[in-house]
Amino acid sequence: MPLLLRAALLAFCLLPLAPAAPLARDRDARMVTEAEAPIYRAVGRLNVAGNRHCTATLITDRLVLTAAHCLFNARTGAEARPQNILFVAGQRGDTYAALRKVDAVAKLPGYTFRRLPFARDAETDLALLHLEAPVAPDEAHPLSVGVWDRIGTVSMVAFGRDRAYIASLREGCAVQSQAAALVVLDCPVVPGVSGAPVLRQGPEGPVVVGVVSAAEQDSGFAVTIPVSPEVIEVLKVVMFGDAI
Repeated sequence: MPLLLRAALLAFCLLPLAPAAPLARDRDARMVTEAEAPIYRAVGRLNVAGNRHCTATLITDRLVLTAAHCLFNARTGAEARPQNILFVAGQRGDTYAALRKVDAVAKLPGYTFRRLPFARDAETDLALLHLEAPVAPDEAHPLSVGVWDRIGTVSMVAFGRDRAYIASLREGCAVQSQAAALVVLDCPVVPGVSGAPVLRQGPEGPVVVGVVSAAEQDSGFAVTIPVSPEVIEVLKVVMFGDAI
């Protein structure tokens, strides 16, 4: 999926917190090891319309969180039908923890897909996917959603173009700049990382506190959207109505 936003618009929307870190501070992604794989089984490859992919995260046994723009064809602007979206949890080459079809989609209110997006489009670039069948706990345990205090570093797990069928881990990502609804992390990202979870370490394991939306054009740093349980509730209302 395309990740680049217009640099001038993004710079307008993001307020630096501190002087920019040198680009030499690399945050190369490394492959999730066999020992780590069970921890991140809830993170999966999202196959869309048979010709593109993003990353997504299981947050309940039937709900998956990703970036809304992943649902759209970047060339035509057409939105994929839910039945043409496949979530592959914990994929490692030819193996996976769970494989599920999607049967419903909800996008955050206010989101508009544009082939050349404005920075403000990233602020609502979230989608919730409902799976056709639940994922059992022994297949993949959902990750909980928490609140991002933006203190300390975070990590990202994703199926990027550079390693499309085995999850990669980006660690030690620090806040580079932020506005009310967007945070830039000093970890470069590549296509396919869209929709990936931003994770902080909780007492019981990783907690989802954000979602990758785009890459800053000049640096390639990840542009992310903070999430919270309240944001997930809004998405649930869009999907199910008030009876949730």
